[in-house]
Amino acid sequence: MFRSPMFRSPVFSSTFGFLLALSMCAPAHAQQFTSATGGNTLPSSGSTIGDIARQYREKKRSEVKMTERDKQEIFSSVDKILAFASQDTGLTRHASVGRLLLGQADVEQRVQQRMGDDKSAQRLERTELTLKKFGLLPRDFQMRAVAASIAGENIAAFYDPKTKTIYLMNWMPAEQQRPVLAHELTHALQDQNFNLLKWTPGLSETDRKPNDDPRDNVATEMDPGEQSSGRMAVIEGQAMIVLVDYNLSEYGASLQRMPQLIESMKNRMESLAETPSLHQAPLVLRNGLIFPYREGFAFEAELLVHGGKESAFTRPFARPPVSTHEVLHPEAYLAGEKTSNPAIPSLQALTGNSYEPLDSGTIGEMDLRTLIQQFEGKLTATQLSPSWDGGSYVAMKRKSAGSGPLTTKDVALVYVSKWKSAQAAQRFANLYAASVAHRYATVSNLSSSCSGACASLQFNTEEGPVVVERWKNLVLATEGFDQDTAQKLRTTLLSANSTVTAVAASTPDLTLRFAASPEFGALRQALDAEIFRALHDVQPTAARP
Repeated sequence: MFRSPMFRSPVFSSTFGFLLALSMCAPAHAQQFTSATGGNTLPSSGSTIGDIARQYREKKRSEVKMTERDKQEIFSSVDKILAFASQDTGLTRHASVGRLLLGQADVEQRVQQRMGDDKSAQRLERTELTLKKFGLLPRDFQMRAVAASIAGENIAAFYDPKTKTIYLMNWMPAEQQRPVLAHELTHALQDQNFNLLKWTPGLSETDRKPNDDPRDNVATEMDPGEQSSGRMAVIEGQAMIVLVDYNLSEYGASLQRMPQLIESMKNRMESLAETPSLHQAPLVLRNGLIFPYREGFAFEAELLVHGGKESAFTRPFARPPVSTHEVLHPEAYLAGEKTSNPAIPSLQALTGNSYEPLDSGTIGEMDLRTLIQQFEGKLTATQLSPSWDGGSYVAMKRKSAGSGPLTTKDVALVYVSKWKSAQAAQRFANLYAASVAHRYATVSNLSSSCSGACASLQFNTEEGPVVVERWKNLVLATEGFDQDTAQKLRTTLLSANSTVTAVAASTPDLTLRFAASPEFGALRQALDAEIFRALHDVQPTAARP
């Protein structure tokens, strides 16, 4: 994965973030962990992730440094692999790529430099609170505390578009680095042809102006940040295609010539989220972590099969997918299908002096899938999410909140979801209402009202009232507002969505915005190696010599 202010991020974990990064890399680096633990073998299969982490911390592994000969060999292969990537993608190679070998101390220093500043920490806190309010993270989950301790031990390689350089690690054997280079050098070609730093504006929270505050309104049309969700998938999906083709080239094969292999590759990537390391992470983190690779690969593979190299590698830069919906449904992208988000106008006047804006943005189809899967299972998410037609939210902070750390009790939420039919909207309203019992400790006083085009469910919780209402093909949810304010919000939201006039926002899918936090760069880079290993041994039987 290339490194830039927008992509120096990833997704997962609180107390298991460090442990997951270690466990992901244990199988491929047995020799290195042998040095760490002081024994002759890896910890036994019965060892827990905690055991491995404790051993790792007690006795930090010695670097397995490449020899000077290894260094010259891998450096000399960069141009050859860059030429392969150019031929495989049809993207012109305009220049050579710088190359630099890093040691452990270099990487640790870079990881610390890329940690977010105080403003980034505040943005991460707001996003965490929103995810917790939706029930996508446990209420007591603390992400930043563990992210700060990550040392980037398992990074394989990365391309930096600022320096136009590919960075290699001196503890990885040269033969293990070549497939990684195929992936990373694809980013170099993308950069040489389309300038990645300019092509990916708006993805990272770090791109906001210093005085930006959370905006109390969301987009009518699909916003620039939502486009960034699609652009992430293009960048990583193309690199995954080249990675697989590089491995297939040993057998004289490629995905374009053998499209029947695409499904097996997709299946392999699907299983990544179920590995022991990722299985313990919250679903929102697993899905957000894998999305650019797994869904990006599937999206790019579909374009490759239907339109060839130009369609897969050039067209998406000229007309990038504008939403996770288009990534998840390439046919919608190819057809130019239009999507829009529900409108949430400024709420400040309605909430008076009781609330102030905390966070706002898009609930895209990727978010929606995760939300449904969290509470109703993967099958229901797969069945219902294609009927999604847009989603927006605004989180408000109670002004009465004390000076200490904010909790979900201090947060009120407005969520508007749009659906392709009233039937689908009603099904989602029922599912969302059912999730209330899972998201709050105490739920009581269930009541229902409305008829015909309207259906409403109301609850009392320890964090305030929750109202879930379906009106035609819209689902409106307010959480934590008093009843009078909730009623005012309902009237305003229905009026706003009868004549769509909201101001555009600049955030991607909530879960993917979380994934783009700079605090998690080392974790995301560590995942690269897990994905590379999952795909490296593809052997097309029909093409083997």
